[in-house]
Amino acid sequence: TLLSHNRIEQENLENDLLSVISNLKASAHAFAADLNGDDREVLERASQGLEKNAGGMEAAAGRMGLLRRMTEGKGWWGRMKMYAWIAALWVVALVVVFVMPKLRF
Repeated sequence: TLLSHNRIEQENLENDLLSVISNLKASAHAFAADLNGDDREVLERASQGLEKNAGGMEAAAGRMGLLRRMTEGKGWWGRMKMYAWIAALWVVALVVVFVMPKLRF
């Protein structure tokens, strides 16, 4: 009786599994039919929007590359001049903050 009970239980599980598989297959076919219908237009518009955004990103990358070439194209000497300007401005700021208040006119 235990073997027959296990056999019946196995057959029930097999039938349930077959029904789940057939439902899944029907659902997949219905989804494919919907995709080919109205949603196809939405998918095409989304694809066009993504292509437009990709083009915009490429243009922005080109502009960023131009900006990088303009700022970093000065080489080592240009960078040293920039650092010298920054240091000079720090000195001026410190003089204005600490030395100028002590002067009496």
